[in-house]
Amino acid sequence: MRSRRMIPTASLALLALASLALPSATPPGQQQATLSRVADLTSAPDGERLGLLLAGAQVAVLETRDGWSRVAIEGWMRAEAGWGEPGPPAAAPATASAAPARLSGTIFLTGRKGKGLVGSGIAVRLVRDTPESRDALQQSRATCSATTDALIAEIDALQKQAETMLSKSKDATAAFQGYDAALKAKADKLKELAAADRACMTGLDAAADGHAALRTASATDGTFSFDGVVPGRYLLHAWMDADDARHEWDVPLAVEPAAAMRLDLTEANRTRAIQLPR
Repeated sequence: MRSRRMIPTASLALLALASLALPSATPPGQQQATLSRVADLTSAPDGERLGLLLAGAQVAVLETRDGWSRVAIEGWMRAEAGWGEPGPPAAAPATASAAPARLSGTIFLTGRKGKGLVGSGIAVRLVRDTPESRDALQQSRATCSATTDALIAEIDALQKQAETMLSKSKDATAAFQGYDAALKAKADKLKELAAADRACMTGLDAAADGHAALRTASATDGTFSFDGVVPGRYLLHAWMDADDARHEWDVPLAVEPAAAMRLDLTEANRTRAIQLPR
């Protein structure tokens, strides 16, 4: 009599991603793949060897990151004594059933001349750390940069045009008229840039909201907290404008069951800081 035994899927990792017959950037979610060559099966990336998969073996790709794939396989093997007939398959433990955690922190920056700046009333989002969420945030920032960079270049060109009118024109009246016209055009472009910047940040917030597990706002002293956080991988997302600069955070973190975690948002872990146009 043969008994079927499914190899646990939660801890399997496949060595050498290049051996999978898949594109190099594998979309998330389960996909069927065929191995093109022999590959080791390990308990984790660089972990204990569990077995050997032969070329042509079929696997389900559950996740790909950092050059490793977590896979699931199903097949048959010779039963060992005492196994008997298998019972109903055990349900996989749901991540949401794990004991929730708590995350807290403070938004704090050091401003000009060492002055402390707290992030009061700042929207803070706990974004699920997935390829989709990272792509959404990256794409939103790239779109914004393309728009605002072009406007900033136009503004710089108008400023130079104004300066040139005063320095090179021999007709004083024409010089001042050209100077005023260039400054007016610059002022209009600055308004256009401000509107584009607001639209950009609205789009970035929407991208974060599309993948957010929890949302909150910091208190007047810059503190924030999340209760009932389901264990998993997240990005702590926030941004604030201070001292003519924009500070942005997408800080990765792994939340363990029943953990009480603290993560402050400061200069040390910000994703980027950009100078705001004046």
